[in-house]
Amino acid sequence: MAERKPTEDERTRSREARPGDLFVALLAAAVAVAAAIPLGFRLAAVLPPGWVVSVFLVAVLAAAALFGLWSGLAAAIGGFFAFNWFFVEPTYTFDVADPREVFALGVFLAAAILTGGLAGRLRETADAARRRADALALVAEFAERLASATTVDDVRLLAVRHLAAAIDGGAMLFDRRDGHGEVVAAWPDGTLPSEAERAAVDRVFAARRPVVETTPRFVFRPLPAADRVETVIGLGGSDGRAPADDDHALAALIGQAAAALERAHVAEERAAAEAAAEQERLRSALLSSISHDLRTPLATILGSVTSLRQLGDQMEPADRADLLAAIEEETDRLSRFVADLLAMTRLEAGLDLRRDWVDLGDALAAAALRLRRAHPGHVFRLRLDAVATIRSDATLLEQVIFNLGDNAAKASEAGLPIDLRLARDGESWLIEITDRGRGLAPPALARLFGPTPPRAIGLSPEGHGGLGVAIARRVVAACGGTIAAESPTPEGPGTRVSLRLPIDAPPPVPEAETPEA
Repeated sequence: MAERKPTEDERTRSREARPGDLFVALLAAAVAVAAAIPLGFRLAAVLPPGWVVSVFLVAVLAAAALFGLWSGLAAAIGGFFAFNWFFVEPTYTFDVADPREVFALGVFLAAAILTGGLAGRLRETADAARRRADALALVAEFAERLASATTVDDVRLLAVRHLAAAIDGGAMLFDRRDGHGEVVAAWPDGTLPSEAERAAVDRVFAARRPVVETTPRFVFRPLPAADRVETVIGLGGSDGRAPADDDHALAALIGQAAAALERAHVAEERAAAEAAAEQERLRSALLSSISHDLRTPLATILGSVTSLRQLGDQMEPADRADLLAAIEEETDRLSRFVADLLAMTRLEAGLDLRRDWVDLGDALAAAALRLRRAHPGHVFRLRLDAVATIRSDATLLEQVIFNLGDNAAKASEAGLPIDLRLARDGESWLIEITDRGRGLAPPALARLFGPTPPRAIGLSPEGHGGLGVAIARRVVAACGGTIAAESPTPEGPGTRVSLRLPIDAPPPVPEAETPEA
């Protein structure tokens, strides 16, 4: 035979009948009856004895209405004996001199029990309705706040807070880590499970089907999931006992929490998949750029070497010099490109930057020197308006400035100045590379430092600018800075690339060594 589920009224009475609540109800009944006795004496002095019984009926109604059914019944019985003891002849005994008073006392007891019971039941019904309204409000508030939760951690924190509020106790969420349950959210903060409770959580995770484990303080159950147990919820009442498993509002909150966590996990997995797809698109675009940039200098070097080997004795000295110069130039270009590749590979592999103290002025000066050698037909003007040091990788930072200056040179006509400037702007160090070339159209400018490399959108048809911009974006982000571009510049046509790097605490000054005695 199936076990009968308790009704809402039975659950309400069971909650009201807890030892602590029952003691309060009996105490309230005693106080109500005790207050009715002196008032009855005052009324007996001016009214017929039959009116005194109404005082005790009012006490019964007050106890039942304020403290529930058990208080009303206790007040009815206590009022019956008090009225008999103090107001029925012979007084101060439970004897009854007039047989008619026995009938009156019986009617009083019946009326007191009926009125106390009805008033108590009305109070409990009102309490149950209030609890249901509060629970529905809690469920609605939980659903509303879940709509603005964007991460799994946000959903977890909301879940434990609202579940704890629903049971007026504590809540813990566990995830499976290395075969064991680990607390990932708890309310109140700092709530931790005991060893026995951890063992109960592990049993829930290890079970082949959903099970509920109960300990003296908590009830542990798996959150509903499609085909696996990924999260376990622990609920504990404020009185140190596990809550009853019969609350529909609590079940609704648990269902909402499970669905919200599932959605948050799916959203994170989708975001990770999109990031991986974007990374793959970036890798494909970079490979396309690399294949072109490698073929160009290699073809030049191969052609020049072949010509020198086959026709070197028949060529004029000037022609041989031109071929050797081309080999040197393309070899240097290929060397820079390989350096870029190594830097990009390091960043793609997720390796941390070497966080050494770097003088930004030295990095700009070294990059400007390399640029002047690589582009002798251009004018590179260096301007240092501040003395700046940051914790970064000196080699990669210099490479970033060189790559951006290299792109600026390729976008400018020979003879036009290219400015490299270092200054302080608020709480950041500002590095600006400004050219006076043809500039960039707004769509190309918006995508210059986006996820798609410039090669893929046709911004840098020559050289290895696409890879250089990708490296610049990664290195600056790793340093905690930002990179942006504007075109035209405030001075006129051209493009200005601005790097903002955070101002770190100054490096410690080494203490002077004390000469040995």
